[in-house]
Amino acid sequence: MKRLLILCSLVFGCGSPDESALKIVGGHQASHKPFYGGFYVGGGFRCGSSLIKKRWVITAKHCLPSNENHIKVRLGAWKMQAGNGGKPFELIAVKKVVAHPTYDLALLKLKRPSSFNPVRIYSGNNIPDRYPLKAIGFGSLGKGMGSPSQLQQVTLYNIANAGIWHKKPHLIYVGAGVGKDVCHGDSGGPLIYKGKLVGVAFWTGSQCGQHDSIKRPSAYTKIDMPWLNRVVGN
Repeated sequence: MKRLLILCSLVFGCGSPDESALKIVGGHQASHKPFYGGFYVGGGFRCGSSLIKKRWVITAKHCLPSNENHIKVRLGAWKMQAGNGGKPFELIAVKKVVAHPTYDLALLKLKRPSSFNPVRIYSGNNIPDRYPLKAIGFGSLGKGMGSPSQLQQVTLYNIANAGIWHKKPHLIYVGAGVGKDVCHGDSGGPLIYKGKLVGVAFWTGSQCGQHDSIKRPSAYTKIDMPWLNRVVGN
């Protein structure tokens, strides 16, 4: 998998680099969330991420560029425009990158601590079937449409059905039917369960809400707590 490709597709393979703008389909404007970080490479927006410790951010491994020397994270990102719509934000350079050896996860160590509070992480094993989860990111309301200027969120539902194609235990499968989904470029963004981070955006299965997401679910990578604790400490 090339690292330049942002948010894989279960049905049609990975997207291309020109599809890298964040897209959340069928969502609505989100409130300011200081833990949410825009992942920037060379000044250009690339992915989402989440602040999990004062100096650590988590994102998707396939978001990482070949040159990891020019990554910055804009924490508290709420508006794409300069000034962030008057909401507080921090633009902090990344000092160190640690990619997961197996899963689509990566940790970014910031050059200085953030003043914002990190998001709490859900460390349990089970989420009830059809439980509403919150996906967050910047993006258009559909494939080919322009991206809105303000942070978006959409409610997706956990799909615990073991009959889903090649279901893998390290992934959380989500869907909400036609018209609601994450899309190409939403990689690395958070999935929230009861106010806690439970997953990192990996792929879209419904082609940006154009198909039935229950039959072709999107997927988030679960937080690997033993790995995370080894890297950042408890």
